Amino acid sequence: MEFLETKRSIEEMMQKDYKTFVTALISIEKDINNQEALDMMYQKFMNIDEMHLLNDEFDETIEVVSV
Repeated sequence: MEFLETKRSIEEMMQKDYKTFVTALISIEKDINNQEALDMMYQKFMNIDEMHLLNDEFDETIEVVSV
C-alpha cells in the first residue's frame, strides 16, 4: 500500500468513527487493551486541548524543515 492510499484509508477511518480510531492508536502505541482505560484516555484526550496524539518533537522537526 502506498503512502497516499494509506493516508486516504486512515482519513476514512477517522471520519467514520473517530473515537475508535483514536483509542486504537493509543492501544497500539501504549500496548493497552483494557477498554475502560482506553475510554478514559480518549475522554481525557478530547477534554484537553493541549494533548496531542503525536509527539511534540514532530512540531520542532517541521519548523526546522520549513525554514
